[in-house]
Amino acid sequence: MSTKDSFSLIARYYDRIMHRVNYQEWAEYIIQIMNLSPLRKKTRLLDIACGTGTMALLMNRKGFEVYGFDRSLEMVKVARQKVKKENVTDVFLFAGDFRDLPVKDKEFHGVYSIFDSLNNVLDERELLKIFVRVHEILVEGGAFVFDLNTDFSLRRDWGNNTKVEESDDVVTIWR
Repeated sequence: MSTKDSFSLIARYYDRIMHRVNYQEWAEYIIQIMNLSPLRKKTRLLDIACGTGTMALLMNRKGFEVYGFDRSLEMVKVARQKVKKENVTDVFLFAGDFRDLPVKDKEFHGVYSIFDSLNNVLDERELLKIFVRVHEILVEGGAFVFDLNTDFSLRRDWGNNTKVEESDDVVTIWR
């Protein structure tokens, strides 16, 4: 099963699975890093692997125009429902590979991809293509904020461990 298919299967449960994430703290961290570049309010951002849109909406509330991409159509459907519910007009969501986005080069002031999303790209050549495309669409001095787990941290933090979380209607097993 592909990663895209896996996330499509959990789309309607994703927000409950991620309930412990401090999105506000992550948003402040992204902004702090992006403020090292010449970033202004109402600046255009790209959210790679936007999932259910929680971070895109939060960044929008902080004054940014946000374009979100996710390979899972089901995740994007959940995100679109949130955008519609909040009546937001400057969050734009797309299903597919962001590299296929028909934008001009130097279109975005900032790009972010968080929650280990890039760890789902298992081919180093594909990861390099992502970095190249991000470079092409960033304005001069723009910032790309992302996180990755290393092999070392995955072995140290997870190893062969299994973590189980249960709520009323969702059981999550992390391996």
